[in-house]
Amino acid sequence: MPDYESLHEEVTSFFSSRFGVAREVLEGLTYTERAGGEIWATSAPTPQGIESSRPAGVRALRRMPHGFKPTTVFLCLLGEQITSSRVEIDDVAVMKRLLLGQPIPYAIEDGYAAISYRGDVLGCGAAKGGTLRALIPTQKRRELLGCMEAEA
Repeated sequence: MPDYESLHEEVTSFFSSRFGVAREVLEGLTYTERAGGEIWATSAPTPQGIESSRPAGVRALRRMPHGFKPTTVFLCLLGEQITSSRVEIDDVAVMKRLLLGQPIPYAIEDGYAAISYRGDVLGCGAAKGGTLRALIPTQKRRELLGCMEAEA
């Protein structure tokens, strides 16, 4: 596993270059890499005497064979700090299609994207060959679809 300094730089560089997040936003965070390539982020040290099988904080991303994959939770926490690779959706029908697992045509550079609905980041998506598909966890998709149905 990488040492703290190189891991911190790797994560900061990834979110800065792919998502346009200012480096200063990420500087105060501590990153821990676990087995399986999970990288967790926290803004506070773990209190002494607490034992857990999981590190403090939230899972920020996973190390994949072709680079990092950000988590929906961390993208949501970054929210308005994300200025690039952000897909803004205003049409409820289009958002429902994404949440139902259907890809939509969208012109964006291939790679991971932050899916935003009416200004709020809802989660992670993957762009490839002019299409976008949602990578939002199933339970969260169900909850979001329920909210959209209640809104209609």
